[in-house]
Amino acid sequence: MIETFAVATGGAFGSGARYWVALWLVPWSRTLPLGTIGINIVGSVAISFFGTLTLARGSSPSPRPGSMAMRC
Repeated sequence: MIETFAVATGGAFGSGARYWVALWLVPWSRTLPLGTIGINIVGSVAISFFGTLTLARGSSPSPRPGSMAMRC
């Protein structure tokens, strides 16, 4: 149950961040969705960073490292 709450909380923060960055970048991104691209890049870096931390300690709750992306 704690894992479910953690995933839901992370999803809420991620959704809010995507929305606010997209609004912030609207004046510069009339034709290209820079907010979405920027958040995807930041999210990829965050997943890589935290995935590396959990794998280094051997405390990854998922059986496969690639499944971490499915949790976000």
